[in-house]
Parts: sequence; C-alpha cells; structure tokens
Amino acid sequence: DLNAGCPVSKVTAKGAGAALGRDIPRLRMAVREMRAAGLPLTVKIRSGWDETELNWREAAAAVREEGASAVGFHPRTRKQGYGGKADWNALKELTAELDIPVIGSGDLDSPRAVYRMLEETGCGAVMIARGAVGNPEIFRQSRSLLVTGSTGPTSPPVKHLENALIHLKAAAEIFGEEKAARDMKKHLSAYLKGWPSASALRNELMRIKEFSLLTELIEEEIEHMKIKD
Repeated sequence: DLNAGCPVSKVTAKGAGAALGRDIPRLRMAVREMRAAGLPLTVKIRSGWDETELNWREAAAAVREEGASAVGFHPRTRKQGYGGKADWNALKELTAELDIPVIGSGDLDSPRAVYRMLEETGCGAVMIARGAVGNPEIFRQSRSLLVTGSTGPTSPPVKHLENALIHLKAAAEIFGEEKAARDMKKHLSAYLKGWPSASALRNELMRIKEFSLLTELIEEEIEHMKIKD
C-alpha cells in the first residue's frame, strides 16, 4: 500500500504522504516502480492539498493508469487534516468513475457509519482508522451489522479493558516494553472513553512509566471489575 494521503507535517515536508498526492508525475513514477515488483498495489489519496487544489480525480486516474489494483480515498484535504467532515459525495463520484475498487475512509466512527458509507456511496470497501482507536470491536460489530442486520450484544467495560491489555502486550512484543509503555498511553486512554468512573484510572495510567506496572494496574482493575460484577 502506498500512502499518498498522510497530512502530518513531518511526512509532507519530505515530499511523502499528501505531498506525494499533489505531485502527479512523481506519484505516477512511484506507482510504476512499485508495480514492477509484480505485486498487487493499493494507493491511498486525499481530496487534495486544500480547497483550491482538489486533484483527487487526476490523482486517482493516474494511479489507475499505472496499474493500481484499488484506490483508498479519504475525501478530506491535507489542510483539513482530520477536522471538518469528509465529503462522501466526492467518494460516491469517484466510485462511479473508476473501474477498480474504491476503498472509502473518513468519519467511520461506528458500525452504522460503515453501513451508511457503503449504501450511500457504493464504494467497494471501507477503511476504518480513528474509529478503531480504543474500540477494535468496531470491525466485528460492523461485519455483523452488514451480514445479520445487527451489531450484536454490546461488550461490558471489562472486555474493553481486556482488549487494552492484549493490545499493550502485543505492542511490547513488537516494539519493546519501553516504547510500548510510552506510546500506548493514548490508546489505553481511548479504551476507557465513556466510562463513568474512568478518570482516576486514566490519570494513574498516564503517571506510570514502567511497562510492568502498567500491565499490573490493568490486570488488577480487570480482576476488581470481575469481582464487582
């Protein structure tokens, strides 16, 4: 997958991400070189750099002509970042214009939003990003809604905490305990979003720096919640 849509300044400053998406000749060259490896290739793009430079049609057509297998489309500009609303009408138009699958992204914060995007735009698939932070069950619930018409039962808070622990330990295996303990704070905080009594636990999570103490705190809270239930 080639990400020609990332809006982060440290990425675009190097000519990557959304900066690559606005440089059509260079984008073409990148897709062409990657396709030479003989593997299927997807390319993610945004609407454009800003409201005066909306080049999504040109960018999508270019990567299609160079052999991309599918296009991921986040219909926000680089200037918007993650603010405002994604333009699902643009997603609908691109889906109708291209003869390769279009993967929709933007404002998919619930299973119902996933259902609506597929229904309203006709896109071939969806890409859930921020909506999955702290809520990995959104994938299971979205699939259930599409297949059965129901998201299924809502998991209890203790399940979210168990998921957080699995996530933390997986991050430690991949990145090491020190980096996991540091970088996982925002994710752990997201797992607690909406809890009526989560503020005290969240504050304690943010204070702890050691991986072992983080896991110990979460494990203790899980056991406490199970006993209370």
